Amino acid sequence: MENIAFDYNVSKSRISDAIKWVEEILRNDKTFSLPTKQEIAKRDAAYGVIIVDSTECETERPQKGG
Repeated sequence: MENIAFDYNVSKSRISDAIKWVEEILRNDKTFSLPTKQEIAKRDAAYGVIIVDSTECETERPQKGG
């Protein structure tokens, strides 16, 4: 979380809040299920991490001639 916060110039707590928000949405969606921390601790499977950059970027548009 510290690296992501540094990369996007936001606080670590903001990253934590965003992660909790996404986890809550996914937990409430019945078509997707997240394992609990206890289930993860019991498994020996390898997990991957995916980071999605969804920041807004300004796009330069040509000025209307006139």
